[in-house]
Amino acid sequence: MQTQAVELERLIRAAVEAMQRGDFPRALAEARSALALDPANYDARHIAALALLYAGRAPEALEAIERLVAAYPADASAQNTRGAALQGLGRIADAAAAYREAVKLAPDYVDGWANLGLALLAAGSADEAEAALARAAELQPAILQRIREPLGRLALHRAVRHLAGKDRDAALQPAQEAARLLPQSADAAGVEAQA
Repeated sequence: MQTQAVELERLIRAAVEAMQRGDFPRALAEARSALALDPANYDARHIAALALLYAGRAPEALEAIERLVAAYPADASAQNTRGAALQGLGRIADAAAAYREAVKLAPDYVDGWANLGLALLAAGSADEAEAALARAAELQPAILQRIREPLGRLALHRAVRHLAGKDRDAALQPAQEAARLLPQSADAAGVEAQA
């Protein structure tokens, strides 16, 4: 039994390393080998679902993650991965619901907040997206690098909304923020010039 536990640990470690290298077929193979030893192993099940997702096999990933969520309904990371699989299938509203569940289960889950914000942005819910992204940045300021572009688009959206309402004073701050976050954007520079 000790030998099986050691082999299981080795397989999980190999799957994680393959994921980090971007070798998703290898990660999936290692995770499936781990599942052959322990079909209920959480890590192996989650890695297998992620490997399928990152390999562009979202329908299979969703099936795998749905089984994981059924086994671990209170796991925020599994809910977050479920959201990513749903988003990969273009089911943005369902993805946002999964991300909401993730942050409900773990209110300080940075990736859950960031992914919720990005899904809401894709769904056109700019105000809600901004609140979720702000929460992610509040929890982990370093996440700003990852979400810089969506935050810039949100600021640009706010500036344009104020300009459309003929409120140049209110448009100035979000226009400047958009120009700072999106330095290569002609749209951001143009809106800043108008404000």
